[in-house]
Amino acid sequence: LHEMGYSLQANQKTLEGTTRGNMGALRSAISVYQSDHEGRAPATLADLTEGGKYLSEIRKTKLADHPDSAAVKLGPRPDDAGGWLYDPASQSPEGLRVNCTHQNLKGRRWDDE
Repeated sequence: LHEMGYSLQANQKTLEGTTRGNMGALRSAISVYQSDHEGRAPATLADLTEGGKYLSEIRKTKLADHPDSAAVKLGPRPDDAGGWLYDPASQSPEGLRVNCTHQNLKGRRWDDE
């Protein structure tokens, strides 16, 4: 059982690392988009993939508590459906968060990352 617990935690750590990396890539793309558009954030994440200038696709969240998802909920409040939560009104790359209220391995809620 100890080995299985370690394996599950190692798998969760891998998933969380992938999600954090994907969130970083999306936030960077938002930042570059803002630089190109006089500080204005994209209205939706789909704006980042048009023409492939910023991203070729919206990367997926990979979470232990939800299926892999590139779905995007717009607005400031999570509904815990998985995927991304994006609040364009924030006018900040940090307006992109994970649409999950579960705790990660760091003991923080995903939507607080």
